[in-house]
Amino acid sequence: MTDVDGAVRRLLDNTDDLLANLEQAGDDASRSVGVRLRASVVGPLQQAAGTPAAHDRADHDMPPSSEPAGPASSGSGSAVQLGDRLWELARAATELRCQQLEVPELGEAAAALQDLALGLADPSAKESRVAELAALQAGAAQQIQAVPDGPFLVTNPERLYDHLGVPIATRPLMVLCRCGESGIKPTCDGACHRIGFSTAKDPNRVPDRRDSYVGQSVTVLDNRGTCQHSGRCTDRLASVFHLGQEPFVTPSGGRLDEIVRAVRDCPSGALSYAMDTAQAREQVDYAGQREPAIEVSKDGPYRVTGGIALVDAAAPTWPATPARRGSTMRCAGAGIRRTSRSAQGCTGTSTSPTRCPTRRRRRPSSSGAAGCRR
Repeated sequence: MTDVDGAVRRLLDNTDDLLANLEQAGDDASRSVGVRLRASVVGPLQQAAGTPAAHDRADHDMPPSSEPAGPASSGSGSAVQLGDRLWELARAATELRCQQLEVPELGEAAAALQDLALGLADPSAKESRVAELAALQAGAAQQIQAVPDGPFLVTNPERLYDHLGVPIATRPLMVLCRCGESGIKPTCDGACHRIGFSTAKDPNRVPDRRDSYVGQSVTVLDNRGTCQHSGRCTDRLASVFHLGQEPFVTPSGGRLDEIVRAVRDCPSGALSYAMDTAQAREQVDYAGQREPAIEVSKDGPYRVTGGIALVDAAAPTWPATPARRGSTMRCAGAGIRRTSRSAQGCTGTSTSPTRCPTRRRRRPSSSGAAGCRR
């Protein structure tokens, strides 16, 4: 057993001890924290340690409450004591994760512990604890890591906001819901493991292929395999981008500045353009000047801008190579096993029989490559 393996097992044992105390307390707040610990910390740590699941208790299959956990009562000590114990676990898990980037489950557990510990921290201590966690990760590049059959693990997020532009509080390490079933969205509560969410690619997904539409002054490039059907191009410049028609793009239907603006506004990065046969990728991405940010779109995918890398859990990089823009998958629906048509991108469709309630399907010719059905 390596030193790291031993550290993971000690962290798991300490989490088990806290769970036992919470069960003795028996109140709703303690139970809510316990369910979250079991789903988002113990389960991933067991995977990281390579130990069989041994925590099949009665409430294992029940989702955590969507309400924030309140103070734990007598059995587990005061809320301050609980917060301090969670803080010790969060700090230990974060230190360990910095040593083991190739183990995404360890990052998932560390992020959940950070969220719980900071959520229960006294206001006077919260700021200093956030700073300490950030210092532990000071050498980490901002990145989004796709956990196999699990959430998105976000390191050092700078800006997270909803579809109205309202800021969402961040932690130095976060797990964002990917299956659509979390009761505390956009944060993952372990529901992906409970429902058997799968990120395996569908063999029938739309091919990752780029089509070219040549105009007099510009060539528009379009990749149906990464489009997530937000409809910004067809809604805003219908004279160039044609919903449900072929050809999909007629560059002669608009002014050059209109086409460039529509391409730049494409949230998935499916659109690009070329001039004189050379792709203008830097111009499309605003020469890398956009602020790194993650938008939680309404009933849709996460929209990523700026120099945030999206990396596969099997091959993490630290620091990572920036990806200027794109959309990452977030499914909606209830209580089913999903098979993603792309492990990272969303193209507006899913193997799920449900539909995201407020979205309309875009081009009928695209049978989809990922994420949620629009």
